[in-house]
Amino acid sequence: MSSLPPPTPAQLHGAELYGEDFTSDQLERIFQDEAPHYSRTSGAALRPANYGYRELNRQTLLRYIPTTRRFQHALGYGCGYGTELAPLASQIDRLTII
Repeated sequence: MSSLPPPTPAQLHGAELYGEDFTSDQLERIFQDEAPHYSRTSGAALRPANYGYRELNRQTLLRYIPTTRRFQHALGYGCGYGTELAPLASQIDRLTII
């Protein structure tokens, strides 16, 4: 993981989405790093029916993203079923979940 670039100031402020410009090789590296750990640590807790962070996400992130903002390619790193990205679904052209 240390070989991935850190987020830019624009990404930290929501103007750009971290990972939308990752190469296929970078995404594959992330997948290989995370695959063995996901089901042990998150599995059932992130299923849509069990997801308990909707309001926290709205307060800390989603309310700052303009509804007119489009994301060409979003990366859901460690987001399992993508539940936390559902409020942005109409703004995302392509989504890769790792």
